[in-house]
Amino acid sequence: MLRFTPWLIAASFVGCKACVGCVDPDFPIDPDDPVIGETDPPEDTADTDPPEDTTPPPPCDVPETEPNDSIDEADQLALEHTACGGFTEEGDGEWLVFPAEDASWIRVQVEAAGMGSAADVAFSIVARESFEVTVITPTMYWEDPWLVFPTLGDSQYHLYLSERSSQFGDDHEWELLASEDKEPVAWTVSEIEDNDTPSGAQTVAVGDVILGTIDSASDYDWFHIQVPDAGEKIAWDFEVEAYTSGSPLASRLSLYDDQIVGADVDDVDFLATSFADTDNFDRDPHIEIQSEGAADWYLLIKNPATDGDDGGSAFHWYSITIANDQD
Repeated sequence: MLRFTPWLIAASFVGCKACVGCVDPDFPIDPDDPVIGETDPPEDTADTDPPEDTTPPPPCDVPETEPNDSIDEADQLALEHTACGGFTEEGDGEWLVFPAEDASWIRVQVEAAGMGSAADVAFSIVARESFEVTVITPTMYWEDPWLVFPTLGDSQYHLYLSERSSQFGDDHEWELLASEDKEPVAWTVSEIEDNDTPSGAQTVAVGDVILGTIDSASDYDWFHIQVPDAGEKIAWDFEVEAYTSGSPLASRLSLYDDQIVGADVDDVDFLATSFADTDNFDRDPHIEIQSEGAADWYLLIKNPATDGDDGGSAFHWYSITIANDQD
């Protein structure tokens, strides 16, 4: 039987420890060895995401910036964008300016009372290049003012917003949108100027839709219609579209026979009129009448306002449709 003596066992342990120090330095070392190779770097636990932006979003595309109470400090507004602000101080007023760009017709829409604001807003529109200006107020049909107009060739338009009752406060907020708009009417004939008298009346015919403007309180637009002898009665209709489609014009329409040529309108009786008195009339008037033979008729459209900003401007457009039952 093989026997191990205590001194032999002890010598074998001493020999093993000595061998660790005698490892060949040229012996290849596995870099993936968890004990002998390099260890992984500590994990980076720092948050590298940018801090969250807690700034509240703007209330609209173009919030008003003070000062903007002069035309040269007007806030810049692009078409199809909304501006907003408020009348927060006594006498507060806001100027804005927007480009015409390539638009043929432009709509300006104010929201105040319609969104619960206490503000009673009016605005003026200024075309500095063509020297045109008018004031737009809430109409009898809408509680906030709006305007649709054909561009006048100006590169930009200025707006001045004001509180009509000179009230102010945190609850007097407003919004305004300027945008390109489609043509509110399809016309076939444009008014030709120098038609301010019956003798200079522009000749038009049944089926025509006339587009024109009332430039001032003294601007009378006359149109001549040659009525045929049809051998029977013909029902005619003359209809204005303006006020209910965004024009500031509330017009008067009257029809005369050929006695008006060379005479004063106050000295000749009209055949028909849309106008009874200044307190009761259709703002987009129409006339219905029958003809019984050949005649020369003279149609007059004017603004019943006698002066002031409501009298007329290039923004005061209208259309007249001429129709009969044989058209």
